[in-house]
Amino acid sequence: MGAGKEIYNRECWKCHGKEGKGNGTDGENLDPRPRDFTSGLFKYRTSSYREVLPFDRDLFQTISEGLTGTGMPAWKGKLSEKDIWDAIAYIKIFAGMDEAPKEKVSYTGRIRPSPDSIAKGRELFLDRCAECHGEEGRGNPSKKLKDEWGNKIWPRDFTKGYTFRIGNTPREIYARIAIGILGTPMPSFADPNSKKFLNTAEMWHIANYVSSLENKERVFKEGKGKVLIAKFKETLPEEFDDPLWKEAPSFTFPLNPQISAGIKPFNSLIDTITARALYNDNEITFLLEWNDRTYSKSGDPDSEKLADGELYNDAAALYIPAGVVREDVSKPYFGLGDEKNPVNVWYLAANSLKMELDLKGTEVFDSKNSRKKLMVNSKGEYKNGIWRAIIKRAIKTPQEQDAQFEVRRLTPLALATWDGTNGENGLKHTFTGWFWVGIQPQGTGGCF
Repeated sequence: MGAGKEIYNRECWKCHGKEGKGNGTDGENLDPRPRDFTSGLFKYRTSSYREVLPFDRDLFQTISEGLTGTGMPAWKGKLSEKDIWDAIAYIKIFAGMDEAPKEKVSYTGRIRPSPDSIAKGRELFLDRCAECHGEEGRGNPSKKLKDEWGNKIWPRDFTKGYTFRIGNTPREIYARIAIGILGTPMPSFADPNSKKFLNTAEMWHIANYVSSLENKERVFKEGKGKVLIAKFKETLPEEFDDPLWKEAPSFTFPLNPQISAGIKPFNSLIDTITARALYNDNEITFLLEWNDRTYSKSGDPDSEKLADGELYNDAAALYIPAGVVREDVSKPYFGLGDEKNPVNVWYLAANSLKMELDLKGTEVFDSKNSRKKLMVNSKGEYKNGIWRAIIKRAIKTPQEQDAQFEVRRLTPLALATWDGTNGENGLKHTFTGWFWVGIQPQGTGGCF
C-alpha cells in the first residue's frame, strides 16, 4: 500500500482530499465535484445493479481514461499501469472495499439499431425518461435534481455525444440504463422492484434510440476553419423554421466561461453555439442556436424552481467591431472592445430586453448604455431545451460607429450566451473569442 499512498499523495489528494472525502483544495471549483471515496459510491461500473462496488477493472478504466467533461484527467501515459493499480489498492482502503463484486452486467439479448428499434425506443423514452432528460433528450428536467452529496446535478444532453462520461455507443448506454448511476437520481431500470422497470429488449430499444440522438452538426470541429459564410438570398427568412435557413452553411463555435476581475471561476453547461447567416442587397440576418437545459426568465415561477440563488435572464449577444474593418486594424479586445477598437454589441434577453451597445472596454454592460434608437431587429424562442434567436440589421448604416459589412470582406465576429439559471449575468457569461463572418459574392457557389 505504501507505493499507492505515495502516488495518491503526489497526484490525487488536491482534488479528492487527504482522507479521500472529495474535499481537496483544488476540488472546490470543480463541477461535478471530485469523488468522495469514503462513501463507496462509484458512478461508472460494470457490476450488476444488485452490487454496490465496482470491479477493480472499472476503477482502472476511470483513472486511465479519465471522465469526459469533468476535472478527472486521463492518467495513462502519465502513470504506469503498475502505478495505477497501486493507487487503486490505496483508494479502496478509503471505502473499506474488502470484497469484490460477484455479478457483472449482462449484455445478452442485444438488439442492434434499426428504424423499428429506434421507434420503439422513442415511445419508451417518452414514457420513462423524458421527465429528467426532456422530450427531445436535451437534458432539460422538469424538476431540480441533486446527488447524494447535495450537489446540483444535470441529466445528460443526449444530442451532445461528446459529453458522455463513458462513451455513447448503444452498448455503453445500455449499461448505464441497466446498472444505474449510484449517488445520482439515475436508477437501474433492470431492477424488477423499480417503478420504471424495463425488460432487456426495452432497455436495448431505448439505448438504440438515445445513441441515435447525437447531433454531429452541432459540434465544433477544429479543422473546419474559423469563417461563417453568409450566402445571398433575395428574400430573407423571418421565422425560425423557414426552410431557407437550411440553405445557409452552419458553423458551430466553442463557448468558454468569461474570466473577469472580481468574478469567481465558474462552470457553464452551454459549451457551443451554432450560427447561420444570409444577406441580400439591404440586410444581413443571423440565426443563432444553442442548447440550454433550462428556460430562465426573471420572475418566471417555473424558472425559479430550477435556479440556485438569484435567477437571471437567459440571453445571447453578437459582437462586431465598429466601422469598416481593415486588414491592418487589430481585432478589439475580447468582449467589451478597447479605446482604439470599439465594438457593437447586439443583445437579446429572455425577458424581450433588446440592446445595441457601443463599447470601448470601459463601459458597464448595462441597458443604461444601450442606444435609444436600435438599428437591429431581433427575436428569440425557447423550445424543448434549445434557444433560437434571429438577429437582423442593415448591411450598411449612416452611423460611423456601426459595424459595416462588405462583400468579399471578412469581418470579425464573436458570440456570447448567458445561462440565467446558472447565475450568469453582466460580465459573468460564456463567449467564443473572435471568429469571422464572410459575405459571399452572389452566384459564386462555394467560392469566397
